[in-house]
Amino acid sequence: MPAGVQAWLEERGTGDAAEAWAKTWDEVSGRFEELTEVDADLARGIAAWVREGNVEGAEMTLKAEEEGRTPAQVSRLRLARADLALLRGDVPEAVGLFRGAVEVFGDEEMADQARVRHLAAARLYNHGLQHGGAGTPEAVEFYRLNAAMFDVSRQPGAHALTQTGLGHALRSLGAAREGEAGVTLLAEAAQAYRAALETATGEDLAVTNRNLGLTLWQQAERVDDARSAELLAESVAAYRAAAGDARRVAAPVDWAMTQSNLGLALMEQAARSGPAGAGYLEESIAAYRGALDVLNAPEHPVGHATVQGNLGRALQSLAETAEGEEARERLTAAVSAFRSALALRSRTAQPGPWAATQLNLATALERLGDSEEAGRAAEHYDEALVAYGAVLEVFSHGTAHDHARAAIERLKSKRAA
Repeated sequence: MPAGVQAWLEERGTGDAAEAWAKTWDEVSGRFEELTEVDADLARGIAAWVREGNVEGAEMTLKAEEEGRTPAQVSRLRLARADLALLRGDVPEAVGLFRGAVEVFGDEEMADQARVRHLAAARLYNHGLQHGGAGTPEAVEFYRLNAAMFDVSRQPGAHALTQTGLGHALRSLGAAREGEAGVTLLAEAAQAYRAALETATGEDLAVTNRNLGLTLWQQAERVDDARSAELLAESVAAYRAAAGDARRVAAPVDWAMTQSNLGLALMEQAARSGPAGAGYLEESIAAYRGALDVLNAPEHPVGHATVQGNLGRALQSLAETAEGEEARERLTAAVSAFRSALALRSRTAQPGPWAATQLNLATALERLGDSEEAGRAAEHYDEALVAYGAVLEVFSHGTAHDHARAAIERLKSKRAA
């Protein structure tokens, strides 16, 4: 990385913040090739300014180039200036420049206006996603302006693309907002995805259904039980629509991730369904196992570990609905799933997930011990003690720590009995 760029990045902090700005830098600097449509020499000059980390110099050069240019060229110059404003973190200035890039086109050039608005919305959304701030709300406004323009029957592709972008931006805002305001934004995001589904086709149809499923699930987590059950049922239906058999052949990894999400939604549905929940848990387990058929450990270790952990939790919950040998079989399968997840998780690299899985493993082993005869029970209790102890190695306080500490004392009493 050029020294000028490195110095510029160092001014913006360290750690995750620095990584986010480095990503923004790469995205923005890669777009300056578009200026060749205005002037090839200008494009090379701006690229040189940017390589030196001199954002202000690049901005001054672009501003001076507007005179005598066509509306399309002026629009392109202002888009580039807006990108540079985003690099400085000045969202209000970027928004003003994006609007200026739209306004150079007359009312008879609505297609050009819509195209530039879409570019502005996408760039503001990405900036908000990476850095927070006002980028995402401004993206929503640009998307809404375009959404009002496109007719479903005459411009189906543009309609679906705009509604999808609007859904993404609204979902991001809703996830970040607390209370009723966040729930309302998530509901608006779901409505945008539903609108996109009216004209989406092929791969876009599957992806939009998956986005709808996720949004409904997020909304369900934040409303009362009755409404939550309705939303989860819709979420499950959307995930199932996204995970058709044809999708498994055309995009197996994407299909598997959708199956994993479906499994999570079904687990949530089970938790809110009382005695009927067992059926949802069985469907959840089937979804997880389908995902594991694709997300094998050698090629997809992170995904495989995640799904194994969730499979273990579903099996553990299903065991609570059974007795005797049936319960033991499910708990044994849960223990196997948790151990498969731990085989791919490192305490050093992933201390939180590693300890959480140890806690789940310990709980399953303890319950398995409770269901066995004395000799076999002691073996499971000893294994559970080791796993609970592993939790304490990571968590020195908090709910998981307290749970593990109490469980260890409980198990010592069981062993002594």
